[in-house]
Amino acid sequence: MSVTVAGYDIQEGTPVIARDGTEVGSVAGEDQGKLLVNIYDENRNLLLPPQAISLFDQDFVMVDLTPDWLRTGNWGSNGAQQLDENGRTVIDIHEEELVAAKREIARGLVTVHKRVITENQTFEVPVTEERINVVRTDLDREATADTGDAFKEGEYDIELMGEEVELQKRVRVTGQVEIDKEPVQDTQTVTGQRRREEVDVEETDFAGERGAVTNPAKANKTGQMKR
Repeated sequence: MSVTVAGYDIQEGTPVIARDGTEVGSVAGEDQGKLLVNIYDENRNLLLPPQAISLFDQDFVMVDLTPDWLRTGNWGSNGAQQLDENGRTVIDIHEEELVAAKREIARGLVTVHKRVITENQTFEVPVTEERINVVRTDLDREATADTGDAFKEGEYDIELMGEEVELQKRVRVTGQVEIDKEPVQDTQTVTGQRRREEVDVEETDFAGERGAVTNPAKANKTGQMKR
């Protein structure tokens, strides 16, 4: 069965040759004026517009594309298209998405200093001391039989006791300071650039180019053209 592309008849199954002479597939049919090519390594069909074809011959079709382009489907401006299992043209549209990620950073530093303060403290402490009270009492009685101390001079010592204050120190806990961190929720506005793809569809009418050879030089080298 033959198909017609750009005015040329070509048999299905005809090998498709890349620009370096590598056979990458075969003609599988025609779809709306474009050549349907089955790529061997990928086992999938691709649509090639007429302008991607450099030469028709009865034994092969040469395209002005590299083997890698044909196998990966990345044609850029050459216009090759990838088909899904239903024969529909599939073009992926890409768009970048901004994703906000958070990381912890140091925002500040809190330093707590503990200082030692020396101060004077005055307080009153009650103390006790002994004093002497002399009480003289008049008597009129007979002396006792023991009068050995009578009429002898002497001294009598009476020790007086008293209290004095000695300052001592002891350490007491009078309070404490608790230090804690509390997370505070806030909102930050961030702006970034992202990219997205759009598709512009341009339709080209090839009716006036019927019968034209894309690369005449290659046609002369190959041989007779089939119409």
